[in-house]
Amino acid sequence: MFVPERAQHALVEVVFGIRLTRAWQPREVQAIKSAHGVWRDLLPRVNDVQVHQVMFGPQGIMQPAIVPATGVAFERVNPDGSIAWRMTFDNEQIVVNCLVYEGWEVTSPIVYQLFSSALTAAGSTDLAISGLFYQTVDQFRWGGEVADYDVAQLLNVESDFVPAHIAKAGMLWHLHQGWFEDTDRPSAGPILKRIHFDATNDPLGGIRMDTLVDKRLNQSIVAGDFVSQREAVDVVEWLHEENKVVLRSFLTEETLQSINLHHG
Repeated sequence: MFVPERAQHALVEVVFGIRLTRAWQPREVQAIKSAHGVWRDLLPRVNDVQVHQVMFGPQGIMQPAIVPATGVAFERVNPDGSIAWRMTFDNEQIVVNCLVYEGWEVTSPIVYQLFSSALTAAGSTDLAISGLFYQTVDQFRWGGEVADYDVAQLLNVESDFVPAHIAKAGMLWHLHQGWFEDTDRPSAGPILKRIHFDATNDPLGGIRMDTLVDKRLNQSIVAGDFVSQREAVDVVEWLHEENKVVLRSFLTEETLQSINLHHG
């Protein structure tokens, strides 16, 4: 059987993202850096997001170019130096990564408050949200003998989404799918659903599953206070449920039960 990485779920990372209608301006990035004290307790470390460019001079010699920081990232690290939390501002996005997931009821309010504080700190009245996305990374390991490996204990091989030949692929296989669906819920605009299974990096049968649901908005949402205005929060809550819909399209009932996503 396949065993989830964590006791109650297989999640090793969740990602919340906001896509704006325009890129961050330097003054906004500086204002966000100046507001670090608001979220310092959760994210004590700060780093500039730097773009490295290399140019070739007249004699063909590489000359590194100094490029101003394009964004900023705030982080909390685990005792071993790995990332626990990260909030990044770069290009036209805000992205929060949580690698110490403790459940939706605990994690989502923290993320919503981070979004609210950051958008307020930017100090611009023309910030608008053009899309939101939610991404999960799950890991499973094969809990039986190598000779008994059976991908059909993880994937529902009867599902229209699962290619038939996967069942005969052995321990090394790869599956990557994505599609758009049109929907007016909770806001008008298409949703991209994408899932990526990777079983090629662990000879003992470990599987990494990356699932993304990305809502493109036909009409932008004024950024404002993310929590109090609710419209954007409602989209993220809906994306959380749509993420489960994608997983239920691929996984067996037994696997869904092991990560508390069964239909019952």
